[in-house]
Amino acid sequence: MCCDVDFDKESISPSGLFLVFTAKHQDFMNYHLLAGMAIAPTRDGNIDFEVIDNVNADKVTDKKEQLAIVDKLNEKGANPVSFTMLQDFADFLYFEFAELLKQGLQIRKCRLCEKYFALQNKHKTLFCDRIYSGKRTCKQVGNKQEYDRWIAADPALQEYERIYKARHAQMERDEQKESPADSGRAKQAFGEWSKNVRKLRKQYFAEEISGKYLMEKIYV
Repeated sequence: MCCDVDFDKESISPSGLFLVFTAKHQDFMNYHLLAGMAIAPTRDGNIDFEVIDNVNADKVTDKKEQLAIVDKLNEKGANPVSFTMLQDFADFLYFEFAELLKQGLQIRKCRLCEKYFALQNKHKTLFCDRIYSGKRTCKQVGNKQEYDRWIAADPALQEYERIYKARHAQMERDEQKESPADSGRAKQAFGEWSKNVRKLRKQYFAEEISGKYLMEKIYV
């Protein structure tokens, strides 16, 4: 029923997403994963596989001997831990989907490399943090490309960029003229102005102020 209706995946709650998913994929309506308990060494809340590998490398099969080795290699010894058994590809898909919902994460396709990534915060970024070119990430390259496109289509942003570059160049000229007593004043003045106008630019992007208002304030 609900799977036939268009909806914004990023505004719906995790429980709502689960209902939509199970309505569309009936096989997962009553899907179960096998779970259990085991005794294992732990570190920082996770199973300490390094210790387990050392125990297995010694080919010790007696449980008491295994625990004795664990006690020597791990200061906290062995502890009861819960585990989930993933037996096939469907189990992996279901487990990953459930973990995404539990953590409240959203998945998006990067507009640059077209690979999927998990949004780590509420910022609606369009690009991932993978390396795209040289040492620059998709986010760095993509955001610059998006901004260049916005500038090309927006006279207010074009004027903003022109004034910003002119003020920066003026700051550099003023720095060269500064006496030792005045050192740093030009940079400080530019920093205060820059902080204010970048805040205005952010408000303009959010459509909180008009282009005319942005221009009025940037000339101050």
